[in-house]
Amino acid sequence: MNIDISKINFEGILAGVLIGLMIKSLYDRLLTARKLNRLRKIILIYSTSIGLDKSYKYIEDMDYIKRYMSAEEEDEINEIVALNYAVDAMPMFTSDIFKSFSQDELRRIAFNGENYITCLDIYYSIDFLKEYMPLELWEKYQKEVRLHMEEKNIDDEIKHLKECGYLKSLATSAINEVEMKSSRAKTTHHQFHNLINKLGGFSFIWVCKYLIKQ
Repeated sequence: MNIDISKINFEGILAGVLIGLMIKSLYDRLLTARKLNRLRKIILIYSTSIGLDKSYKYIEDMDYIKRYMSAEEEDEINEIVALNYAVDAMPMFTSDIFKSFSQDELRRIAFNGENYITCLDIYYSIDFLKEYMPLELWEKYQKEVRLHMEEKNIDDEIKHLKECGYLKSLATSAINEVEMKSSRAKTTHHQFHNLINKLGGFSFIWVCKYLIKQ
């Protein structure tokens, strides 16, 4: 069977191929945009449900610890103890969510450089804060105070607390670390607010934004 090449519509075939490639490319871009949107929602859910709450709790815990470390009068100490305040261990306050994405994924999820820097600042800050959580700082300070009291065989602990230079320096050092970590936690809490505001919105709009951005 002879085929008359002159009758083959090459332009039509080429146009069909190009249209097919365009449709395939658009479909792939849509799949990528939808994936980025799902990952955006993961970051948003963590930031809203855990990040905001735990960073604020971190600040509250540090304020309580600082107040206790600064107290010297018996009435003030008893008042603080009577609060029966529970310091949170915060196992869910972690940077693992952000680190679960590759840097390229995180950059694309963030959509722009400002949001990307905010994400980086949050997860590096969490790692910094996790080096000594409020509960660990509190237990470390109490252990050192208790060890000193036992070594010196102190009977009147309140009086010794007011007069002992070593305990004062111990409290000052611990308070300085508390203030440093608390300041960073306040910045991180603000960054969570900022990220939520920037990454919030309807999925349809974000899918379109990711689709165009690629």
